[in-house]
Amino acid sequence: MQFDRLNLMLFSVFAFLFTTFCLSDCTVGYYNQSAMTTALSSDTAKAVRLLKEEQLKRVLWRRYQTDPLFWLEDRFGEDPKAFAWSLWGDAYSSHTWDGDKDPIASAWHALANSDWVGVESATGTGKTYSLARVVFWFLDCFENSLVVTTAPKESQLKLHLWTEIARSFGKFKRI
Repeated sequence: MQFDRLNLMLFSVFAFLFTTFCLSDCTVGYYNQSAMTTALSSDTAKAVRLLKEEQLKRVLWRRYQTDPLFWLEDRFGEDPKAFAWSLWGDAYSSHTWDGDKDPIASAWHALANSDWVGVESATGTGKTYSLARVVFWFLDCFENSLVVTTAPKESQLKLHLWTEIARSFGKFKRI
């Protein structure tokens, strides 16, 4: 709806410019040039402002789509340190990594790049917690999206993933 209003505003400004140009060369007719200039500059400024706002929104949404941790902090209101452990700084400076430095963050970025992702790790490492946020990220950032969750058994979905999704749905609902 905002985009239609922007197009209508731009069309109105261009129609006004065309009419003003034609009338200024016309010997028949009467118009107040200062009133037209004021109206033109007001309409043009409004159209330019709306266009800039629309461009900024597109840039921001593109950033959300390509940087899920930025979305997590900016839209979902959670600290990305829960997923990118290297952001803790000195706390992990002497840690010996046995795989990816930030495995959950790496998985999120791979998903943002449309790569296939599989996460293999121990129990209680945050896989289900992060997957619930991945579901919300995808639903929020990609228009008309659909997320299908699967597991070997329905009880696994209900007990773990869907419970985590339900637990954090309040945050998603406020977005």
